[in-house]
Amino acid sequence: METADLTIRLATPDDAEAILNIYKPYIKHTVITFECEVPSVEEFRERIVAILKRHPYLVADTDQGIIGYAYASDFKSRSAYDWSVETSIYVDMNWRGCGIGTVLYRALEEWLKKQNVVNLYACITYPNAQSIRFHQTFRYKKVAYFRKCGYKKKKWHSVIWMWKTIARHGRKPQALLSMKELRILMLDHVSPVPLSDLYRVNTGRSDTAAADEAEIPEEHVSEEHIADTASGRNFEEAASAKAQTNTAGTEAAEPPEDDTAGTEAAEPPKDDAAAQKASGTPEKENRPGQE
Repeated sequence: METADLTIRLATPDDAEAILNIYKPYIKHTVITFECEVPSVEEFRERIVAILKRHPYLVADTDQGIIGYAYASDFKSRSAYDWSVETSIYVDMNWRGCGIGTVLYRALEEWLKKQNVVNLYACITYPNAQSIRFHQTFRYKKVAYFRKCGYKKKKWHSVIWMWKTIARHGRKPQALLSMKELRILMLDHVSPVPLSDLYRVNTGRSDTAAADEAEIPEEHVSEEHIADTASGRNFEEAASAKAQTNTAGTEAAEPPEDDTAGTEAAEPPKDDAAAQKASGTPEKENRPGQE
């Protein structure tokens, strides 16, 4: 394969068809995305336009065309969430494992830092070890688990949320830059990257073969692997803590069958409560953790 340059730039509405061609195999052959029907080029163009009104939408462009894209979208619509975004990234099936995703995500973070975004969130179908490892290299942490919330390819699928901060949670966050302001600020941040500098060259695999490889394993998600969202522990840490507790002869509490019950604050042990009452010492107020 001839050496070429990779340029990370803002997407335009005219890129819709090329970007959709990258996304299409993920819709058809995997559960990496929960989208089940391939949208039209016009609908996809409207999505790009809508995202670019608020946040960066980047593409990895070469002389062979666009081979990947990444963007940030609103985490929630209410204004208090303005400093939080959801990140998404897709790489052409024939270019997976070549370092394209790493270059795209680094560039996306740089744009979002300049925009004064604070929180980055990624929603990942679980299990998906490859995507989880990828986000962990960018220092994302597993913070939430939603059991069997999506139905696709005749199965129910779970998701996890991963989170990262790229700015301090100050008393008053800096005002977000508009995309117009951000474009001007980032004018000098579009520079070619030699593809020879990336990890591996294009393997030339077919879309179907690569899509099959990208399919999420259909393994069982046990209760022990559910993230401890209150403390921010990941699945492996929670499982290790449970194993150590069991070794010591104390059975760790299983998550409640009723998911809604799991969100309630834990009551203090009865003995401690009784002791506090007897001594006249007021009970400590339960307060949410602060960073």
